[in-house]
Amino acid sequence: MRVRNIPRRTLLAGIFAILAIVVTAYVLTLLSYSAALKPNTPPLKPPNGGVAVLFTADDVNALDREIPGLISIAPSGKLFNDDGQTLKQDIVVEITGAVSGATLRFPANELLTPQPVTLSTLGTIQDYPFDSYEVVSLITAKDRAPNGSTRILGTDAVMALDLPGWVASDSTPLPLEALPGDWIGQDTIAMTVSRSVSTKMLAIILLGLMAILGIAACLVMLWVVMGYIGAGFPPASWLAVMLFALLPLREFFPGSPPLGSWMDILLVFWVILTIIVSMVIVIGLLLAQARHKSPGSRLGAEPGGE
Repeated sequence: MRVRNIPRRTLLAGIFAILAIVVTAYVLTLLSYSAALKPNTPPLKPPNGGVAVLFTADDVNALDREIPGLISIAPSGKLFNDDGQTLKQDIVVEITGAVSGATLRFPANELLTPQPVTLSTLGTIQDYPFDSYEVVSLITAKDRAPNGSTRILGTDAVMALDLPGWVASDSTPLPLEALPGDWIGQDTIAMTVSRSVSTKMLAIILLGLMAILGIAACLVMLWVVMGYIGAGFPPASWLAVMLFALLPLREFFPGSPPLGSWMDILLVFWVILTIIVSMVIVIGLLLAQARHKSPGSRLGAEPGGE
């Protein structure tokens, strides 16, 4: 296909401008994604005679508004046996706002192991990619004597989130001192979980490309109906076939890596983006060429055809 009436310098300048935008978005996305993967687990410092409680999120289930994870505890040295590894007495951790694992028991004379829990959140997935989910849970730690009596321990609760595509920030719930009741020794996990900058950037770029592709398809249909373009234009058709062949191929990777993995950010997404941009450029060139054709002289028609 030869493009007529379009200066080559103008054509190359437009293509290089598009490539520059794509490369810039690529670099910014990689930097943002890499920064979001840095470990941010806070150090556990139990209060004197108390317990530090860490909730480590395993996933963000935006559809069900739940965050599953593990609860780990770091008791003060006074709560350990002489071996420094096993507890003198059972420690019970009670969690409000938990869908499962509301009461966790760490038995005496056994090594400490993290225990699963699922916290409920407040958020709306319909706001994607700008949706966020607030976690507010009251944490109470108690030790239980062999006779069944319990004692509330001083508690310091924190949350860690090391998930690709998500970031967490502290929220400010109502201070316990402002609530009725005796809250001495208890603490809250209060975090707002939202999608990372890289996820938002990719979503916005994809939505923009989809909109451009839809507009280009409508224009092609209009020019075909008006007779400026023939029904067949192989370059655009070939690119469309490549696009729909690439998406199923993504599901064949060994181990079934989840969407949003490094390989998607590094390569898969950008191959899809390149194909879509190439389709838009080819369609744009066809339309530009068709503007200089008279109705009835169809692009894509066979030489000598009607």
